[in-house]
Amino acid sequence: MPHSSYKLIYIHAHSYFVLHFPDVAVRQANWDASNVRDKLRCDINSHALFVRNAKLPEITTSFEVILLSHSHYQNLFPLCGSA
Repeated sequence: MPHSSYKLIYIHAHSYFVLHFPDVAVRQANWDASNVRDKLRCDINSHALFVRNAKLPEITTSFEVILLSHSHYQNLFPLCGSA
């Protein structure tokens, strides 16, 4: 199964972080790179969920309009139990 785009962004950002900042730790603040990675992953997942929830109804409606505009597809809707 191919990765979704937000997973690819996370993988790229994580790889960059690990490559360029392998030993990052701020001892004065008592945090290390693992906390930053976890926060980054959480933030990316949260944003991806927000975008998905915002765009999915929009895309669904758009495709329904396209399908309904083609008369030969209208016959499929009664078979599917919709429209």
